[in-house]
Amino acid sequence: MLNLLFVAASEALSALRANLLRTLLSTLGIVIGVAALVAILGLGDGMERFGREQVSTQTDVASIVVAPVTSEEVDGIYLEKQNVVPLTPDQATALAQVFGERVSTVDLMSKTKAWVHLANDTLKRPALITASLLTPFPDTARAMQGRLFQPAEFQSADSVAVISHLLALRLQPDSNFAQLLGQQVVWAEHRLRIVGILPKKVVRDEEGGEVPMVFLPIRLLSDAEIRKSPPAMQMKAKKVEEIGAMKTELENWLAADGRGGKDNFKVYTNDYWVEQLRKGIMVFKIIMGMIVGIAILVGGIGVMNVLLMSITERTREIGIRKALGAKRKAIALQFLAESLAISVLGCLLGLLLGLLFNFAATPLVMHLAEVKGFKAAISLGSFVVVMLVAVFIGIAFGTFPAIKASKLSPVDAIRHE
Repeated sequence: MLNLLFVAASEALSALRANLLRTLLSTLGIVIGVAALVAILGLGDGMERFGREQVSTQTDVASIVVAPVTSEEVDGIYLEKQNVVPLTPDQATALAQVFGERVSTVDLMSKTKAWVHLANDTLKRPALITASLLTPFPDTARAMQGRLFQPAEFQSADSVAVISHLLALRLQPDSNFAQLLGQQVVWAEHRLRIVGILPKKVVRDEEGGEVPMVFLPIRLLSDAEIRKSPPAMQMKAKKVEEIGAMKTELENWLAADGRGGKDNFKVYTNDYWVEQLRKGIMVFKIIMGMIVGIAILVGGIGVMNVLLMSITERTREIGIRKALGAKRKAIALQFLAESLAISVLGCLLGLLLGLLFNFAATPLVMHLAEVKGFKAAISLGSFVVVMLVAVFIGIAFGTFPAIKASKLSPVDAIRHE
């Protein structure tokens, strides 16, 4: 069988070389169709990669957020839950040890709104109080006045605070912020020593405006304060592809630890947006691929046409071969091999043309869309699709001519003029 395939392939190549120009012209439809298919797959993969990068920079795709359930549905009405189960700093630390090297950070953050004032001034100002397990905005350490929290201050629960630029301006209208450092800001029963002031426009709300904020170590909060403002935990995975497994493992840990699991906590991830982007790009590639399929279909008809012409021209040759003992299988296999050779040649030329188009289109896309970092990407799957298209065209459009050639009568074929 292998010897038969080898002989058929060698004879097919010889026949194609004898009519090289006709062969190239017959593959033109396949070349254009496959080139368009490669361009769509490459640009589609590039769009997906670019979209992932944009989503990653704009959102915390690698983040897993655990938030306590604070409301419950009763007879179709959502009411405030009476027994909210909060996470504690010790539990967040334990989770960080459970996931180990798979996470880069694990933070526990509680937020509440309150009135604050300086210890030597009774004028109160509204502020957003944020208690966390990690130092806020570590990248601003050099640009800020004063300093950020030190690790020992988190563990020993020192009464220290870092405030935002807007709150500092409201507490010290003359902008002499150096006088604020070392003073105490009062919130409820806490007296917090100001150790740092964040730079301007670092702390912003959703609309881009500055926010008056006070940051403090979360271990300063009492059990009653934690229950009043239950903190949410955020962990950042080092690998986005591990988000799904880590989410499941986290939910199991919450259930096993007596936290109540899904009944008392909601676990959120942002990989949903990446998955939606992937599905959108996939729909685009499928629809465009179906349109391009029309051009590939035309190319397949061209292959069938050139094979039928070849049969007509080589009828006497086929008759002589059958008279000398060639079997129908051998005749059919030869023409099927020719069909596959034409298809593979057209697909390879189309692949090369598609790659060249992607290379030329990339800077044009970046210029017209006014973006940076976009690159057409050809994945291994795209190459597999192209080769499958070549095999499909060769078999689908070569079968009929091959069967027709194998059914020729030796006597009628030899007498053919």
